[in-house]
Amino acid sequence: MTYILYLEPSKTSKFYKSIQNYFDQTLKLYGPNEAHQYPPHCSMTGFFILKDDIQRKLNQIIELIDHFLESHKHEISNGSIQLKDIICSPASLLISLQVCQPLHQLVQLISHLDSNIRPKRIDHISLAYCSNSFVECQQKLNNKDRMQSMLDMARELIEFDEVNDGNCGSWDIVFYENLKRSQKLNEQHIFRAIKRWRM
Repeated sequence: MTYILYLEPSKTSKFYKSIQNYFDQTLKLYGPNEAHQYPPHCSMTGFFILKDDIQRKLNQIIELIDHFLESHKHEISNGSIQLKDIICSPASLLISLQVCQPLHQLVQLISHLDSNIRPKRIDHISLAYCSNSFVECQQKLNNKDRMQSMLDMARELIEFDEVNDGNCGSWDIVFYENLKRSQKLNEQHIFRAIKRWRM
């Protein structure tokens, strides 16, 4: 099985719902891209496979996160996640963010549990992108006018207020098992939450 660790706006937050609304609207108007295959999230690790002692390693990851969040709860508090801007570049659109240093430390600690666990930068939420696997989608996102329209729509629809108010309680760390990896842009990957931690 494949696993991944995400930092997510809480599903009940206006911020999460507004990103999901943005995904729905852009899917209708511009067609699918790879961001549509996922829920709104910021990757803390890449996808990883545990090849041996799977249950023991799953338990170790959960216990490590439990302990770390408890011992760093004063550092991981309001304002520990800051949104910077919506950034548009060729073939991608993302919300730039900055997280507190303890979250980077947490991911480094988790990566020591298994060599397949690859830490990520924890610095953005993807709104639109396409990899080399989807050439037709890449061509669409390389259209400057289309990307400008998608950027304008993001600025109009996405609600930043509650996050910029320093409401750290509107974020979760979620440890997922990836049950199905979709090969189609218009079909979401299927995840099962192993554990969710409210920050």
